[in-house]
Amino acid sequence: MHSAWNGAALLLAGALVLAGGCRTDRSEAERQTMQAGAQSLLGDYQAQHARLWKEWTHTAWAAATTGEKAHFDAHAAADLALKQLHSDPARFREVAGLLAAPDGLTPLERRALHVAHLQFQGNQLPADLLKKMADMAAAISHTFSTFRGELDGARYSNNELLDRLARETDSARRQAIWEALKQVGRVVGPELVALARVRNEGARQLGFADYWDMKIRLQEHDPARLLATFDELERLTRAPFRAMKAALDAELAARFKIAPDAMMPWHYDNPFFQDAPPSAAVDLDEFYRARRKEDIVAMAVRFFADIDLPIDDIVARSDLYEREGKDQHAFCEDMDREGDVRTLLNLRPTAEWMDTMLHENGHAVYDKHLDRALPFNLRSANHAFTTEGVAMMFGALAKNPSWLVDYAAADPERVAELA
Repeated sequence: MHSAWNGAALLLAGALVLAGGCRTDRSEAERQTMQAGAQSLLGDYQAQHARLWKEWTHTAWAAATTGEKAHFDAHAAADLALKQLHSDPARFREVAGLLAAPDGLTPLERRALHVAHLQFQGNQLPADLLKKMADMAAAISHTFSTFRGELDGARYSNNELLDRLARETDSARRQAIWEALKQVGRVVGPELVALARVRNEGARQLGFADYWDMKIRLQEHDPARLLATFDELERLTRAPFRAMKAALDAELAARFKIAPDAMMPWHYDNPFFQDAPPSAAVDLDEFYRARRKEDIVAMAVRFFADIDLPIDDIVARSDLYEREGKDQHAFCEDMDREGDVRTLLNLRPTAEWMDTMLHENGHAVYDKHLDRALPFNLRSANHAFTTEGVAMMFGALAKNPSWLVDYAAADPERVAELA
């Protein structure tokens, strides 16, 4: 529902812009009217956004923690409702009208309206197309959460398959395990391609080149500059990366008794080649494998308490250990932007999961300490880059020599040998 004032605010804003474009001699009464209108629109919008956001996060949490299709269906409905809030063309015009006025808004009001405008801009699509995207995304998420790879006639979790891959030295057997980790692709691949086509169609209707172009621009990035930055990064790191990988491949080839040019994706422990595999010289799992999965939690709790960012309340609300049907990955969610921050993990006593525990709780303490006095749609990271940077900084401590001694109780002499 719109307040009765909003239509008048739009007309006023439009008239002021048309009357002179840069007119700044508006009366105090006009400025007060403009600000009152912005507050009215934002108050109505923020209340609806908060309610729908909580429904979105809680249905997503139920889906991820149970794997039950009913919860994924409920999340699709909540996702659609949030999209529909931001698809209202009349309210989109009201927001645009207020932003077009040269003054009359506080910086905080202007930023809240700008962030709202970005969300509206990406959802100005027909209701049937919005529903189609929500339903397709929920179906794919359901498959990803509940799928378990099959090996030798038995189903295994990702953690179990990764453990087997790390221990296996036979190339053919490693290939079979690696392919089991990738079996989900055969199931969701066609669905992902179909969703990408629908999303691209929607983005082009809104005047963007494709869905990627739209998402990057609505995150306030210039796609050309972003690509140029990563192209430069690749160019600057190409030579050292190739040298490092050649040394890595030679070491792994010797382990698997194959020629270096026979190396294949399954010879690396991470199925996405995102982490270097343990080497003959350094295997950080040695500091964790004798521990229990609960010890990974205890180490993180003690560390964050020591830096005066306690996570006891976050841990109490979180879902930390793997089970059938549960999402196998990891994420942090601010459920209500009022303090209910929690994480989902599938912990095991490994260096990777120690990294992930610190990483996700890095996101969590970031969210926990956001200013709750901010307007609802500004109670989030000011950009994905900032919260991700904080999380990666904390996660990297799992490989830090001093941290290993202080929190993983690693032998200082052994750490010094490997440092």
